[in-house]
Amino acid sequence: AAGRPVLRQMFIESQRRFNTDLYMYSNGDILFHIKKLITSLKEIKRFTKAHNIRRFIVFGGRREAKFYSTSGDTIEIISGLDEEITRRGQGTKLGLSNAQDYFITSKTSFPWDAMPDFVVSVPAFDNWLLMFSNKADIATFDITATNLAVHQAGAPKFIDNDYNKSASNNMELYNESIISYGGTSIYCCKWKTMYDGGGKVIIVKNPTFKNECIGKLKIPVENLLDENIFQG
Repeated sequence: AAGRPVLRQMFIESQRRFNTDLYMYSNGDILFHIKKLITSLKEIKRFTKAHNIRRFIVFGGRREAKFYSTSGDTIEIISGLDEEITRRGQGTKLGLSNAQDYFITSKTSFPWDAMPDFVVSVPAFDNWLLMFSNKADIATFDITATNLAVHQAGAPKFIDNDYNKSASNNMELYNESIISYGGTSIYCCKWKTMYDGGGKVIIVKNPTFKNECIGKLKIPVENLLDENIFQG
């Protein structure tokens, strides 16, 4: 993988080493409002248990905050506490809807063994996850509306030969799996979190989820949904 971690192996190894309710991947340049994140995930846990949803994966969008510019102006994080993250997120806009920079599953809610050897921090692996999950009838949740994830934007991407090899590897795997390329947007999650009138996090059906969100895949998804995969 040209020196970059393979996402599938990261989750499998983390789940082997640690026993916890949820496991999360995030790009290293994302700052989270921890209280909002935990509150959103608690509602996901409650909802999936109440509705007997055993197969699920959680996604979310990011807000773009300029931390670096070529003129030398940079912003440094002082405390990293929720209050500071709130300030950094004020006045920012949502990033690209097809950039899923973080996602969360439980130990048994997603079949990581079935995922190709995508590497992290280059394109395609996140889009594949969303498309595969919707095709495989794994419940997809979008927590953008109740979670604050701030992207430390502005720093130029370091692209070398290893980066290009990794990106080429991911695109090859992606093209081997995908027939139609719809359904890569965060708006294609089946469920979403929101606040009710009293400020409580709730989960509702996502009105932007359409039939077009179910992509066509070359891989035999039905063979990957054997019940044994999901036994914890």
